[in-house]
Amino acid sequence: MKIKINFLMLIIASALLVSGASAFDSHDLNIDVQADGSAVINYDYSLSWGESIAFALFPNKEGILKGGLTDAFGDGAEVLDLSSKEVSFKIPGFAKVISGNLTAYKTPSLPYDKVESYTKKFSGNNAVIGAYIPESDRLVPDKTTITFPDGFTETYNKPYPDGKLPSVTHTV
Repeated sequence: MKIKINFLMLIIASALLVSGASAFDSHDLNIDVQADGSAVINYDYSLSWGESIAFALFPNKEGILKGGLTDAFGDGAEVLDLSSKEVSFKIPGFAKVISGNLTAYKTPSLPYDKVESYTKKFSGNNAVIGAYIPESDRLVPDKTTITFPDGFTETYNKPYPDGKLPSVTHTV
């Protein structure tokens, strides 16, 4: 459960770093599960021209995101890229690895239906911060793709079943 909450809080924090009042649009979330269970996550979005300028001027955005990743996932979490079009980061232990004769990977379910409550929690109901958080539906990616070490993929599109990205188990 903790990884679900931390993951959504991270998406919200990423959106806050890059968005202004309301032109933020999320597109794709790609989760590449690594052999050790860590994941490289790419979150693609678009900004208005004004938001792009604000993004360029926002100080220490990489440091803020790195701090959030470390708080949520530990010292092994890292920012790989942060731009006005995407954020990429690596999360250790994202998928549970079950070893035996074969290796199975189990990803957590991600409760996209809880984004609105997490945005309120993140902003502390602060009107100034809240003004910069996009509507919750805009934070939810249009498409989420999970790729496993053997190249197998699962893709889900908006609207997500029951408002959630389901947990996926795949055996390699």
